Amino acid sequence: MKPVDQSRISYEDGDCLRACIASVLELPLEDVPAYLNDDMGARYNEWLRRFNLSLLAIRLDPGIDVPAGYHLIEGPSRNGKDSHIAVGLNGKIVHDPDPTSRGEFKGGGNYWVFVTLDPARTLVPQLVEALEEAQGKLTPVEEEAHDWSNSERAWYCRMKIARILSKEGE
Repeated sequence: MKPVDQSRISYEDGDCLRACIASVLELPLEDVPAYLNDDMGARYNEWLRRFNLSLLAIRLDPGIDVPAGYHLIEGPSRNGKDSHIAVGLNGKIVHDPDPTSRGEFKGGGNYWVFVTLDPARTLVPQLVEALEEAQGKLTPVEEEAHDWSNSERAWYCRMKIARILSKEGE
């Protein structure tokens, strides 16, 4: 996760969800589309398909465990009328994309978890070969990810592969 701040801090057209997605996927903000209407959840899920991902909103009721790994945490914004979203890790807020309210947002609503659409497409050797061909060689971090024993390195490699493949499909 690389923290990305939202570019629009407004209750009407803020882009906190966009900044959170960019943060978790380690993309520049401008690489994530800005959807601001009622169907933005469906539109982001359509866009996330290129990464073999979807966002699923879940309400944490008593007895339900907080999702492991990175997820998004929704809750009331400072004005109390609108929603705000921040990046969470194992149930704790680790990045609030609103630089004007850091430390103030507490969450308390839905958790948005990233779901793999097709587990068979996750970290398959053919994608690693495509990455090697596209880049000529792997970095030391990617080399170590070949054994897939370190989940952070595997995630890094998978996101890099998805970026390359999505650019080839454009």
